[in-house]
Amino acid sequence: MAFRRLNPFYPLSILVGIAFLFTAVAYGVMAFRGAAPQLVDNADESSLMSFLDEHGVTIFLVELGTLMVTTVAAISTDSFWMGKPAKPTTTNRDESNQNKVGESQDESAE
Repeated sequence: MAFRRLNPFYPLSILVGIAFLFTAVAYGVMAFRGAAPQLVDNADESSLMSFLDEHGVTIFLVELGTLMVTTVAAISTDSFWMGKPAKPTTTNRDESNQNKVGESQDESAE
């Protein structure tokens, strides 16, 4: 059994995704509290809600940007971490079409 190296960007993407999930849920709770203030005791304002009220959009954007970067890095470096050579840019269908074009040009030249 060959040893496969772990792509470090996948666990990093998972951690950032979990942080994004918690931030989104907390932001949703904050939005619900703002939309239905009669259902919530305003004296019980937590420090997390006040922090998200001040910095929530910035946190969302940083987490979203980090999630995008780690996801692209994980996908683009997958062949390196798996020890596989990079895939060629042409597909088998493209090669067969090129061969047919080459054969028809050879036949017309004869």
